[in-house]
Amino acid sequence: MQPDDLQPVTDLGLSEVWGHEEHDFTPWLVDHIEKLAGTIAIELDDVERERAVGGYRADITATEMNTDGDVVVENQFGDTDHDHLGKLLTYAAGTNADFVIWVSETFRDEHRSVLEWLNGGDGNGAMFFGVRPRVVRLADSDHTGFEFTVVVEPNDWERELQDSRSPRETASTIVAGTYNTTRETYITRTECQS
Repeated sequence: MQPDDLQPVTDLGLSEVWGHEEHDFTPWLVDHIEKLAGTIAIELDDVERERAVGGYRADITATEMNTDGDVVVENQFGDTDHDHLGKLLTYAAGTNADFVIWVSETFRDEHRSVLEWLNGGDGNGAMFFGVRPRVVRLADSDHTGFEFTVVVEPNDWERELQDSRSPRETASTIVAGTYNTTRETYITRTECQS
């Protein structure tokens, strides 16, 4: 491939591919959870959709296979908002989650700051991630691509993934020692459906 052969991409909104967050995107995410998990270098099992947490329902819950840690995923279309932040924290507390993943198209600065603050060492041990899903169309074709990008991660996550000899015995250290890998971006060709 030559640099001159590169084609421009156009971002597509999630709602252009999946018409409805709860009925279309969440089921797709459950079926492709390994793409999200691989983006932050964890493995998930016992994936459950719409699990009851008190009087509410978490989008996705799971178990991290190497640590047996509880995982909660809150996803949304568009910009992050206080409503979904409240849900995320409610589900995290209600499940005593070890891994808390917020999936959103755009992270507002104040919500990114909240996740960073929560990762700052308040002692609860939970690891908070902000992950951006992205769908792109190649030039004027019907070829589309999908990827997850990590927007926020625990403060030492990258270092611990790269240095499995870290003395801290945290879930992330165990995961890093098990995988001995770095984070990968997954791109999958999909067909755009209206």
